[in-house]
Amino acid sequence: MPSIFRSEKVEFCQLVIPSESAYSVIQTIGQLECVEFINRNFDVSPFNLKFTQNVVWCEEMERRLGNLHNVLQSDKLEADEVPHNYGTLLPQNFGNFESEINSISTDIESNNKNLKDLRDGYNELTFYRQVVRCADELDDNFNQNATESSNNISGVYGVVSRFQVNVFEKFLYRACRGNVLFRRLDPEHEFTDIVTAETSIHCIFVIYLQGDLLMNKVKKISQVFGVPTFSVPDTHHERETLLLTLMTRVKDMELILHQTLAQRKTFINRLVRNLNIWKVQIRRAKAIFVTLNMFHYDTGSHTLIAECWCPHADIEKVQNALVIPESNDLAAILNTMQTPRTPPTFFRTNKFTRGFQNLVDAYGVANYKEINPSLFMVITFPFLFSVMFGDFGHAAVIFIFAVYLVVQEKALEKYKHMEMFDMLYAGRYIIFMMGLFSLYAGFIYNDIISKSVYIFPSSWKLPDHRNISGPGSVYLDPVQITQPDPYPIGLDPVWMFASNKITFVNSLKMKLSVIIGFIHMTFGILCGAANNLYFGKYLDFFAEFVPQILFFVSLFGYLVFLIFYKWIFVSSHRICGVRSS
Repeated sequence: MPSIFRSEKVEFCQLVIPSESAYSVIQTIGQLECVEFINRNFDVSPFNLKFTQNVVWCEEMERRLGNLHNVLQSDKLEADEVPHNYGTLLPQNFGNFESEINSISTDIESNNKNLKDLRDGYNELTFYRQVVRCADELDDNFNQNATESSNNISGVYGVVSRFQVNVFEKFLYRACRGNVLFRRLDPEHEFTDIVTAETSIHCIFVIYLQGDLLMNKVKKISQVFGVPTFSVPDTHHERETLLLTLMTRVKDMELILHQTLAQRKTFINRLVRNLNIWKVQIRRAKAIFVTLNMFHYDTGSHTLIAECWCPHADIEKVQNALVIPESNDLAAILNTMQTPRTPPTFFRTNKFTRGFQNLVDAYGVANYKEINPSLFMVITFPFLFSVMFGDFGHAAVIFIFAVYLVVQEKALEKYKHMEMFDMLYAGRYIIFMMGLFSLYAGFIYNDIISKSVYIFPSSWKLPDHRNISGPGSVYLDPVQITQPDPYPIGLDPVWMFASNKITFVNSLKMKLSVIIGFIHMTFGILCGAANNLYFGKYLDFFAEFVPQILFFVSLFGYLVFLIFYKWIFVSSHRICGVRSS
């Protein structure tokens, strides 16, 4: 039976595994989560280890899965959570696994390329169609002012973004030395991307010029700016015919685009369902191969010899897991051995105590078989926090938030990958206990958001049955006036109106802090003494513990004694009697 007060007894074990079943054995042991393997190849180059190639393969699969994850991120999608009954990845399935990853990667890459080409083609056809529609309107004003010398003038039609139009026009004018005429159509036109559904504002323009030299220069400048240009027939009839052709091509392109998008949706849905499963499978496979590289390989018997630490209470569980159900044979042999090495510290935790244990380990891990401080910290840490916090109102907010985290822990578990939320989620029971104890401390202090409330009627009464009808104050002389019935629990709310409230409350809290701190530190010293006696370190007990406790109790213990002595025996009557004498 493992002890909850001290770290568990840990055994040094040797595991002998046939090489052909090593993967499945380590996978089975890993699911038990109770074995720590020792690296026997720390002085061997990683390139000379038996399973290095398998680790490299797993890392390559992780890289490809990372690329697939980026695909989902670009689509602002999240992969489904890993189900509890997901299949395990076995070595005989590595080829199929890689083929599946390569297949979906190739399919998505090919689909993305086709979709990009189709989208660019569709957008270009849409621009072309709109340019042809507006060509007559662009040419009307120019034809009205045309002369006989204008017969050799040709036009370059195109579409430019509203953010580029001014820069594009100025650059054309300067590059062509003012020998071109740039005209754009108002108002600007709105175009919608068929894939992303994003809208953009573009201007339809025409550039009138003369000569092939200027024509080539204008087209090169347009190409540099990424501005599509189109050739438009001169006659209205030809333009109408071209417009009908473009409309037919646009409809055909829309049909192909929708089919391609539907195919992409199929690939993405498959990726959403399986990506996290694949990630977990390949991470586990990599962890298994990294673990196998820690073992010594015996070339003569073709076996792997591992050394590990295992809690004494779990050895039988590990041995039972190594039994092959079909034949009742052992898949591997587990032997306990003696070793001069100090075993590692192991504290068994659950979801409630894990947060407190992690908090203790952040400051220092206890030595093997020492008393586990996190067991006592479940109470001491939240209580000391509440003594410092001591506000019922704010404590209620913390407590309600912690209750929500605890009640909804299953639903909130999927958000653990978020760094900030993971800290809150891992410490949900710590926050719960802090809020609970702070409610108690706030009740004792009678402090609710810096205000006191009348939970019970105040025990303070005006002396001599006097009445206060206006502003003023009454001095309570503890020598002449005594209150027979004190407030039932906590601080009397009448202190809220006292002129010396801050002085009194701070003095009370300071004394309580000294008393609680003394008890807490004394308990820590006693735990150290218990460890010395348990390990037989009698020299440390007499040379360390005894001086510590004598010095601490004689100094701070005397201070605590004086506090209680004053509270119990020192009264106002006695003080006044001493002064008068």
